[in-house]
Amino acid sequence: METNKELCPIWDDIVTRIIRCDDRDAFVVEGSPRIGGDYKISAQAMQDVGTLNSKDKAKLTTFLLELGRAGDRTPLVDSDLVEKAKFENPLPVYVRAERLLRYLVNSATWIGHSFQSNIIFVDPEALAGSESTLSKDISYFVNYLTDMG
Repeated sequence: METNKELCPIWDDIVTRIIRCDDRDAFVVEGSPRIGGDYKISAQAMQDVGTLNSKDKAKLTTFLLELGRAGDRTPLVDSDLVEKAKFENPLPVYVRAERLLRYLVNSATWIGHSFQSNIIFVDPEALAGSESTLSKDISYFVNYLTDMG
């Protein structure tokens, strides 16, 4: 029996579910792997994200992650935030590398815990945290961090 899989409006990753909000003009996306949880998206923004390239989607994801770190458990993607992502500069390389390192440290279960590079290169949270879109970005940051010691 095949199940109907719902896809993240931003990244097309499989999410837990998408439910219409009471106001009928927005949806809650539950269990987004890149966002590391839930977010809310307006109906218009759902269409607008289709105009974004992968780098702009990565910047939009950075906004959502920062809103989550600031305590917003279900940040809202609206047309203004989508538009802002188009014009925002990407994070500097050293910040992206630092965010990947922070993710690796936070995901370690013990001191000295190692990670498997073939898994980390496609880990949606590692991609999102480092504002990356490709596994080769993660590879670059791993090499950068290794070179930095």
